[in-house]
Amino acid sequence: MLKDVLFDDTTLIDIDIKDKIDLFTKITKISKEKGYISDEQGVIEDFYAKEQNTETYLGTECAIPHARSSRILKNVIFFVRVKNSIKWSDEDNAKFIFAILAKENDVDKHIDMLMAVSKKVLDPKVLDVLRKSNSREEILDILCK
Repeated sequence: MLKDVLFDDTTLIDIDIKDKIDLFTKITKISKEKGYISDEQGVIEDFYAKEQNTETYLGTECAIPHARSSRILKNVIFFVRVKNSIKWSDEDNAKFIFAILAKENDVDKHIDMLMAVSKKVLDPKVLDVLRKSNSREEILDILCK
């Protein structure tokens, strides 16, 4: 399932990110350049709207921000491993972020993407690769199989 929505150009390893706004800005900039979204600022607002209503921190340093919107043109997941953990909530810091972008009418696909990521981050072998590997190919392989 993830192989259909997680790509080489949406897998970002050891990038410098200061906070959520920096993260969402980077993701939406790339998404706009790739034609995945139509409106960068609008999708940032969509991410923040979801953050206000839903806990997106999963534990084990993983967060799963997500947005479903008419501004999203292609269902896609960004995997981001930040160089230094960022503050995600009052109590939690995130190092591994799976940012899900889902088209407004793809409710089932949005849920499928959330479930697929949630299952992956519960697997200790997957987490070990996410922590240690510097190979985008190895990370994609373990996430997409």
